[in-house]
Amino acid sequence: MSNKTSSSNRINSSVTNYHSIVTNNNQHQDSTIILWFDSNINSYKDIEKTENYLQEIDIYAVFYSELEQCLNFIRSIDNEKIFFVTSDLNATQILPYIIKFHQIDSIFIISTEKLKYEHLTISYSKILGIYTDLDMLCASIREEIEFINKQLLTFSLFNPHQILSEYISKESAEFLWFQLFSHVLFRLPHYQQTKNQMIYMCQQYYHDNLREQRLID
Repeated sequence: MSNKTSSSNRINSSVTNYHSIVTNNNQHQDSTIILWFDSNINSYKDIEKTENYLQEIDIYAVFYSELEQCLNFIRSIDNEKIFFVTSDLNATQILPYIIKFHQIDSIFIISTEKLKYEHLTISYSKILGIYTDLDMLCASIREEIEFINKQLLTFSLFNPHQILSEYISKESAEFLWFQLFSHVLFRLPHYQQTKNQMIYMCQQYYHDNLREQRLID
């Protein structure tokens, strides 16, 4: 993004559209932005509560309650990847609009009725999960950030001229890891029991990540 708004980790909101920004101090994670859309934000206290959770992750975050302004923000992003967070009710409204944007890397939905909205994960492959509370949501976001950091480290090892702050696409990183993983697997003895154990461990590790579960299956 060409110019980020500067603030001091406190609310900087517009009364009419609840546009709020949380900044971070970790420049290593500036390639990723959390964009939170909620048309039903009731008060600044709602935003502040959520901001307190996100500040623990230490990542740049933006809140919007107006659809068009949210879409304009997405269009303004140049190189950063967006972690898009929204509620179950808003998901059905906004997902058809944002899914076309390449800036949207992953989608996180927060809902108290998880089973009711599971069908969205079939229609939208970028949805990483549906979370019933903020703790689970933030844990998943933190896991994805760690994944990105591993991407940067891995590609820097293979290309000494790689700029560490450059964001490598998730597809490229996954391809590289797959190639390395396959290289090792083909050189191991083949036992069905070992294969089943590996699949089981992968399923347990990614039990909250619907995208990875589909790949394992």
